Amino acid sequence: MDTKQIQQLALVLLGAAVLHLFIAIGFLWSRNHMGGGQDQTIATLKDQWREEDAERRSEQEDELQSKYGTTKIDRIAFDPRMDIKLVLEKLCRAVMPNEYDIRVTVDRFTEFRIFVNTYNMPQTNVLAGYLKDIFSRVDPRYVYQVTFTDEDNFWIIDQAQLLRVGDWKSAGDDEIKKYCFPVSPFK
Repeated sequence: MDTKQIQQLALVLLGAAVLHLFIAIGFLWSRNHMGGGQDQTIATLKDQWREEDAERRSEQEDELQSKYGTTKIDRIAFDPRMDIKLVLEKLCRAVMPNEYDIRVTVDRFTEFRIFVNTYNMPQTNVLAGYLKDIFSRVDPRYVYQVTFTDEDNFWIIDQAQLLRVGDWKSAGDDEIKKYCFPVSPFK
């Protein structure tokens, strides 16, 4: 190669380098100046989406509360995925102390028996509160018998007694005790 060709080659390389430099500068300039508007748009959209998500979550929570209640006990009672036996068992476990031994058995096709070993028999007003929490959410016609025992004493409450209580949601402890605990416990 002669010097003229080397000069031409150097000039072409220098021209390519300058062209790439201008392209890079133009890219950086457009990114900084034009991207600001896009960043603002993206930030606005993110805020709008966040608000829509919060509104959607609130609507879903309201729908869940209207269908399944607001408390843990209501959500157990109204959960459509559970059968009656499981609902009764979970309700009993939710309203009664953990140390109680609770068993729910199927006596007949849709009649269940609840057996609760309390280990230390509580007062009848406490037992009435447990029954109210359960039967204000589950129809007492499903339960054939409820038995509370502490090894020495026991209460057996049959379906007829449960059905004598008019409205379990509004029944007071005195009404429940009148029909379900009319005498002292059996020994």
